[in-house]
Amino acid sequence: MIRIVSVVVLILLFVLLAVILFYPDYESPRMVRFLIMIEFMFLLSLVIFFAGRRLDFEKEHRTLFFFIVLLALAVRLIVLVGAGDHFYLSDDIYRYVWDGKVSADGINPYKYSPVDDEVAHLRDSTIHPNIHFPHMRTAYPPLAQDFFLAAHMIGGGSLIIFKLMFALFEVLTFFMMLKWLQIIGVKRANLLLYLFSPLILVEFYVSAHLNILGLPFLIAAFISMEREKPLVSGLLMACAAFVKFYGFFFLPFMFFHFKSWSRLFFLAAFMLFGAFLYLPYAIGTDPDVFGALPAHLMDPHFYASAYDILLHFFATDTAGYVIWGALGALLLMLLFIRANVYQKMFALFGGYAVLTPALFPWHLVWIYPLIVRNLSPAFWYLTGAILLSYNVYISIHDPAPWAGALSENIHLRLMCYIPFYLLLIWTAGKWFRNRIRRA
Repeated sequence: MIRIVSVVVLILLFVLLAVILFYPDYESPRMVRFLIMIEFMFLLSLVIFFAGRRLDFEKEHRTLFFFIVLLALAVRLIVLVGAGDHFYLSDDIYRYVWDGKVSADGINPYKYSPVDDEVAHLRDSTIHPNIHFPHMRTAYPPLAQDFFLAAHMIGGGSLIIFKLMFALFEVLTFFMMLKWLQIIGVKRANLLLYLFSPLILVEFYVSAHLNILGLPFLIAAFISMEREKPLVSGLLMACAAFVKFYGFFFLPFMFFHFKSWSRLFFLAAFMLFGAFLYLPYAIGTDPDVFGALPAHLMDPHFYASAYDILLHFFATDTAGYVIWGALGALLLMLLFIRANVYQKMFALFGGYAVLTPALFPWHLVWIYPLIVRNLSPAFWYLTGAILLSYNVYISIHDPAPWAGALSENIHLRLMCYIPFYLLLIWTAGKWFRNRIRRA
């Protein structure tokens, strides 16, 4: 009984912190306060998990789990209403709305950049001035473009309609994850990490990032894989990958999970449906339907760890070759070792997070289902600590004289990555010791 009361009290405290953080002055945020409170909420989310992880939510405490889910939904509503149409952590949504507006006008969104004369008649004073990299064409995949068009048709370019659509997909993601964990025999208690994750709240209910549109398809593909349905799995993986290309990280391991002809069915379904999604955008225009994707793959550099260390020893091009060579070697190694398919997926995406030249917070949501399954302490920590990367906005939103220095403070990055790597080394050592004992 004490454990139950403790969990409920901790969650109510989490709800209270959400109210304090997002009301009443969210429109003019104080970034230092935001970072402190969001990290405190992250620590509280871990306490909630450790307090509730031994509760039997499958049988004995099913009603309690339902109540906890309602509280988690209440937190999401608080953040959604509090954040409203303010997007001070990211301006990506303006590109989403612009692409939807272009498509609704009958123009291929891959063909022109927002500054081209051919789309001058679509410019306005709200969306167009806030588009990041307006000289570049869109880089978002075709199914994302379909969602943008649908949101525009429903809401006429309303930012709130876009955010509501993403919120619905996030809730759907939770219920898909609930079903998937039941199938693979993982306790519901692990979902406490997801339900009260500040990363999820910030990236989807504040910033409304596109990635959440792909997660339900990814988890549904996992469910179909467990049920040995290669055609359905391939189709769902195409949906996930062509919302955001991060879905390709999971593809090789799903392919090799199936046996014999099932692999070909899986791959054929993926490739054919992917081609079907691209087809409307490839007809009647130049063949470059990838837009600015190649430029986005080459240019970004943000909150890197291993890559920044390499830059001290190598030129930029050489460091890039080393990074992508190491990631390719990791993929090959994982294909040949004996391990669970989800462990391999987790290891590859985790390797990408370590090696990439640009790690934005919303990238990590793609492995949140696997974090919930694997309970990796290192990546638990990283999902919270990566929010410290928003310190780059301190000098923009906080006019205090010291704000500029804090926005470029290396100590915050060390606070993010040193504990992460220590936990990663500890986890790897534990894994190797267990392997040796089994041998």
